[in-house]
Formats: sequence, structure tokens, C-alpha cells
Amino acid sequence: RANQTAGFSIVKYTGANSQISNGQDTKVTHGLGAKPDLAFIKNIDATDDWMVFSTSTSGFAADSQTGDDAHLHFEDGNENAVNTNGEEYIAYVFKSIPGYSKVGSYRGGANSTNGMYVHLGFSPSWLLLKDYNNGEEWYLFDNQRPGYNRDNFQLIANTTSQEGAGEILDLLSSGFKI
Repeated sequence: RANQTAGFSIVKYTGANSQISNGQDTKVTHGLGAKPDLAFIKNIDATDDWMVFSTSTSGFAADSQTGDDAHLHFEDGNENAVNTNGEEYIAYVFKSIPGYSKVGSYRGGANSTNGMYVHLGFSPSWLLLKDYNNGEEWYLFDNQRPGYNRDNFQLIANTTSQEGAGEILDLLSSGFKI
């Protein structure tokens, strides 16, 4: 299922790594009609971890072909984490849509008494943040939880912790401030 307007696709596929040679890829159609920016992939036949691929970090290749079929696939190598032969996978695939959604990265660590600003070009309703260099947790923020801005409640998505409040970030009209 794909919604090109929203830049979001849910893809269920069967792994096929025994059908390819080392260094080759299995092409999985995502339906977005454009190069994706982010994918969360999970083997639903096993208790494996979620695999995350992003063009803003590394390790995510959209199909490199040209012509009418360009950017209609993402490529899985013959890694068992995303392509075990005969096992079922679910992939949540995202494409940034200007004024609606944004997948990207920013460099943290700004020492400012006013906080660090990240420009998105729109007011975010939902944020998922992860420090991918230091093994930190996945923080989820939205504009529907109790609290407002500096007191936003957040979920830590990869734990069993309850939601919590903290002075972590402000949701602004064109981005967010940490």
C-alpha cells in the first residue's frame, strides 16, 4: 500500500536471498514513485530487530536504474536481516514531501542558552529523533500529548517506559528547537 501524496508506503515481501549471488540485490517495489528517504524493515517470521535505513545517514540504496522504472524499488542485498529466503518482511518506507514531512539529519551539540533550532519548513505534528552515533533511544514527540513545548511529553519508542515529560524541545511554526 502506498500513498504518494503523503510519501508513505507499507510493503510486505518475501525474502529471496538464495536466489541471488553475493553482491547482488533483490528489488522490492515500494510504490512511492520517487526515491525513498527512510525505511524501517522487520522480519515478521522471526524475533529479529528492526532494521533502519536512511539516505541521510548511510546504508540505503534506492534503485539506480534510469527511465520509466527509476526509483520504484529499494534494494535488499543477501543479508539475512532483510532478505532471508522464504521469510516474510514488512517495510515502512518514507519519502519527504515539502511542507508536509521531512526525513533528514542534523548535527547536535550546539551550546546555546536559547537551544538549537532545526528548520523543517513547516510546523511538525510528530517527530521521531535518534542519535545514531551513540546508541541512544528513539524519542517520539507529537503535538497531541499533554504539555506544550518545553514540557512536551515524549515516548521512548524502543523501551517499555511510560511516556514522560521533560524540557527537551519546542515545536515551532517552521521546525523545532532543542
